[in-house]
Amino acid sequence: MSENLQQQAVQIHMQSRVDMSHLSIQPDGDEYTVGDPNLREFIRVPEEAVMVIRLMDGSKTVEEVQAKLLTEHGVEVDVLDFAEALLEMNLIRSVDDQILIEHTQIEAKEWMRKLGQFFYGKVGVTLYSICAAAVVAIYLVRTDLFPTFQDAFVLSSIGLNTLLIFVVSWFLLLIHEIGHLLAAARLGISARLRLSLRLYWLVVETDMTGMWSQPKQQRYVPYLAGMLWDSVLLLGALFVQLMLSTESFWFGFSKMVALVLLFRLTWQFLVFIRTDMYFVMINSTNTSNLMMNTQTFLKSLVRIKLKEEEAREWDNLSAQEKTVSKRYSLFYVLGCGIALWLLVALQIPIVYQTLMIAGQNMLQNPLTTIQFWDGSIVAILFVLEVVLWLIGASNAYKTRRNNRVQATA
Repeated sequence: MSENLQQQAVQIHMQSRVDMSHLSIQPDGDEYTVGDPNLREFIRVPEEAVMVIRLMDGSKTVEEVQAKLLTEHGVEVDVLDFAEALLEMNLIRSVDDQILIEHTQIEAKEWMRKLGQFFYGKVGVTLYSICAAAVVAIYLVRTDLFPTFQDAFVLSSIGLNTLLIFVVSWFLLLIHEIGHLLAAARLGISARLRLSLRLYWLVVETDMTGMWSQPKQQRYVPYLAGMLWDSVLLLGALFVQLMLSTESFWFGFSKMVALVLLFRLTWQFLVFIRTDMYFVMINSTNTSNLMMNTQTFLKSLVRIKLKEEEAREWDNLSAQEKTVSKRYSLFYVLGCGIALWLLVALQIPIVYQTLMIAGQNMLQNPLTTIQFWDGSIVAILFVLEVVLWLIGASNAYKTRRNNRVQATA
């Protein structure tokens, strides 16, 4: 019988002995993040709920736990209702010794843990921080090295140039995400990669939801790990530009690499979407779903009628989370405007121009010519990007359907 069917068949009552001892518990501001790192399911609960979880070790009945909380702590909690809610979320290990969740401990592989300890120990993080500071210093002193969009065109062939950008961009993106994987593995957290969308951008994201089982201060390096490696690579590209002649192919190639990396680093600060800096922000402000809360606030601000669930969740937010959401709304609105400008003023014209040149090469030249196949490269890569975008959109839709605490960087 599957776990879902098992849980549907289970009935919890006042004499049931419920085991929640497998759940991790981490303080986050005035509340706690609890969940199962193996199933990547986490929720944010108040202190009273944590008291229930700590007593629910399978040795006491629901009635005994409720009585103990009332008599020893003066806390009145509907323990049965809470247990039934966690049962629906697959966060109950057993009821009356009937195992509902059978899984082995999902931890990072040992070789990944060792690599993570090597690359993201104190020495490594210090060196990465120095590299990031060096990048800023170089750009302040040598403003002529600051990349422009023209630096994307290294080769005269539009097809080969598009292929080069495609390969380099995805390679650098993979390196960025491997940074997240290794930094999470250092803490024993098993993470996984998947395609998704951030607004209209296709991204590869690392699902590090298990990071919520770690203390708050331990989460920052895994969230920033990709950007730290980006800074090292960007510094390397700058050194190449400082050492080589401007006429060199590798000088132009390093300018293109710098353009891609700098755009990615800047993009991470668009915190109105779930970028790396967004997760740094929600971790520092102890807010579990800052984006959704901000969207709810903005809807109410412009008199859009809220759904019953949205209104209820907003009313249940702490005063601190409401304040953070209201302040964050300014970044949200500004970020949406910048993203729209990037789409209309830059990305659509560049894609349109590239496709027009490629289309002319294919339509105006015979099948046997280099020009025809040069345009074909662009067409093939465009179709591939559309397919990847659709996969990312599907994954993003599935993620939005899950309202529990997640961390994807």
